[in-house]
Amino acid sequence: MLEPLSPEQLQDYLYFALETAGNRQLMTDELILTLSAHAANNLRVLNQMAAELLATAAQENLPRLDEALFFKLFSPPMTKSQHRRRK
Repeated sequence: MLEPLSPEQLQDYLYFALETAGNRQLMTDELILTLSAHAANNLRVLNQMAAELLATAAQENLPRLDEALFFKLFSPPMTKSQHRRRK
C-alpha cells in the first residue's frame, strides 16, 4: 500500500506526467496546485480527477485545463437558497 503523498509530491507527479506525455502546458499551474490540494494526499484520487478533467476538456474541445473547469466539475451544486441569493 502506498503511503499518503504530500501536495508537493502530487504536484511533482503531475508535472512529470505532463512532461512525459509531451504537453506540459496542458494544465495551468493554478490547476495543478488546486488538484494537489484537493486529492486528499492520494495518488489514485488525483489521477481520477485529472482523467475526468481531461475527458471533459476533450468533449468540450478545450485547449487547456484550468481551475474554471475544475470548479465546474467538482463544486457541489448550489441549493435553492443559494440560487435566490445570487439573483
